[in-house]
Amino acid sequence: MPVLKRFGSIRVAMFPNDHPPPHVHILFDGQDMAVNIVTGRAMVGSLRHVDPAMAWILENRDTLMMLWNGFNERRS
Repeated sequence: MPVLKRFGSIRVAMFPNDHPPPHVHILFDGQDMAVNIVTGRAMVGSLRHVDPAMAWILENRDTLMMLWNGFNERRS
C-alpha cells in the first residue's frame, strides 16, 4: 500500500489491484476511510479531522486518477 501523502498522522494511500470505483484510503488512528477520487466523497467509513487530506484529494484528482490507472491496469 503506497502512501501518497502524509498530514501528520493522517495518511492517504492507494492499494494496487483494488476494486472499482477509483478511490484512495485515508488512514488515521487505526481506521480507514475510502474516498472516491472522481466525486471526492466518502465511500466507506467516516473520520474526523481529515479536512486537509480531503482537500488534497480534490486538488490532485487528475494525478490520483493516473496513479489509479497505473496501479490497476488489469482492472481497466
